[in-house]
Amino acid sequence: MRAHVLRSRHHQDGPGDGAGEPLSASLSDMIERAHFAVMASVGSTTGPVGKSPARPMDGHEAEDMYDAEVATVGGHLAAVEAVLFPVARHRLPGGRGMVAEQQRLTRRIERLMRLIEGRCYGDVHAIDMKVDQLQRDLAQLVDFSRQSEQEMARRLDATLTTAERLAVIESFAAAMAHPPTRAHPYVPHWRGLARLVFRACSLWDRALDVMDNRKVPGEEPRRRRKTLTLWDRYVLAPSFDEAPSDHPPQRPPESGT
Repeated sequence: MRAHVLRSRHHQDGPGDGAGEPLSASLSDMIERAHFAVMASVGSTTGPVGKSPARPMDGHEAEDMYDAEVATVGGHLAAVEAVLFPVARHRLPGGRGMVAEQQRLTRRIERLMRLIEGRCYGDVHAIDMKVDQLQRDLAQLVDFSRQSEQEMARRLDATLTTAERLAVIESFAAAMAHPPTRAHPYVPHWRGLARLVFRACSLWDRALDVMDNRKVPGEEPRRRRKTLTLWDRYVLAPSFDEAPSDHPPQRPPESGT
């Protein structure tokens, strides 16, 4: 198998591989588990596909939920594109056509997410759009994408060896540890530079998340080793836990002791 995954280790087929991740682990199971978070993020802002929004939200709550939705769906799509697409393109009969069709669907989803972001943050090109309709369209396209990804994963399960499947599963887990957190429909997606594009987008998004004080699902507040200064509070406070990790606050002594 050609080296198209972000990271892999060598595994040997045989009964001794039963420890830890079972040999029967499949790409279809991996994709199904990943879609739980994706569908939950879309379902937090809309009801079932084609239904009206689940419930009314105030401005700040809606902004946080849409940010979480974009981060979850965008990160998943980026990881699939960086890890599964290259393997499917080279290993499946008709894989190039399948990947090209799925990439077109991915771009449509990413453009919708950019419009949702713009609608929340006052983009002049999206301010007049109805976010409810954008969300219904997004939920429908995400469901189509889920079905296509599962079909691709099932075909890869029938084609790859156990060692190759485990390498792809490990690579996908590594990608999902630090994925991009925004949609990038207009970034060039060169075939031979999928890893570079993925990492560049991830680093760029993380920098913007800090500057925008944007909440990203799965990230725990980072703990500081020193007390926050006034400048720290102004620039970085929302991104950090104020309590220094090595110097917990001390209770002041009681009077008269």
